[in-house]
Amino acid sequence: MQAFKQGDLDGFCGIYSVINAVHYVSGPLSATQSKRLFRLFLEYLEPKNSLLERADGEGVLLNELSGMVNIARDHYPIQRQKPFHKQPGIAFEDYWTQCQQFLSQPDSIILIALEGMHSHWTLTHQMTDSMMYLFDSSSCKQLHKRHCQMFSDEDETKPHYFYATHTYFIRRKTMNKAFIAGENSGEYITTRPVDAEDILTMAKQLISRKYARGRIIDNPRAAADYLPHKLAEYEHETFWALFMDNQHRVLAFEKLFTGTIDQASVYPREVLKRALQLNAKAIIFAHNHPSGQTEPSNSDIQITQKLKQVLNLVDINVLDHFIVAAENVTSMAELGHC
Repeated sequence: MQAFKQGDLDGFCGIYSVINAVHYVSGPLSATQSKRLFRLFLEYLEPKNSLLERADGEGVLLNELSGMVNIARDHYPIQRQKPFHKQPGIAFEDYWTQCQQFLSQPDSIILIALEGMHSHWTLTHQMTDSMMYLFDSSSCKQLHKRHCQMFSDEDETKPHYFYATHTYFIRRKTMNKAFIAGENSGEYITTRPVDAEDILTMAKQLISRKYARGRIIDNPRAAADYLPHKLAEYEHETFWALFMDNQHRVLAFEKLFTGTIDQASVYPREVLKRALQLNAKAIIFAHNHPSGQTEPSNSDIQITQKLKQVLNLVDINVLDHFIVAAENVTSMAELGHC
């Protein structure tokens, strides 16, 4: 994303952060559109305080940031939520997990308050287990858990810290041009007649969210609901693994092998290697049967038992192995083979 620069006017960073948020989730904005938003925000802020004082470092207040986002919503299809509003305390790992989960969704950014030499706002749309990658007008590049370094033109570093309760999640309102979110969670409304391509696009987006990093899988059978849609496009056998941590939060959902599922094509050593790379503590396996038969073969049973033995040596639990055939899903755990 190309950020709109503000120079050294740290007091205006809230303005530019909102412009950048709109630019990312609903843009790209043209220069004319960004200047229009800038003027609207100035008109909103100017009566509240001297712009000269703001430019000198007083910054944009929390409620003012909310007001600017609401102004942007009047002109662009964005929606926001403030998930930790009025919470007296937040477990840091829970906060980090929610951020990861949200950022895995298409067209989403997180607007965060940072405080240090100057209070200011910044945004991110990428993160790893330990690092957020930031975009704002003060050249803040990375945030490592609670702490980040900011770099000035003189290469002087200034420590900054962020506050979890001062966080907005912002995304595009529509998942695609044919659907919008309904009143209830998980419900969507069509904005016009839809065709097969619209439905398939929507299904792929929902599947991506279902297995997004950070999602909690509290029921192995529930994890299988979307497998027919995920694996239906393959005319040959494919072998997948859903890697999770010790709280059953998704780490990755990956296709590991292609071809007939037997001990010649599924290598437990490679599965173990990938599980250790991800620091996984639990795994759900899945593979498809293009023939349409849902019963596990002897090879299916043997490789499942072999995988369980290898992974148990390093305390990684195999929760289930699903066989997908057309619209049907068979659980090998329910059959006593896992």
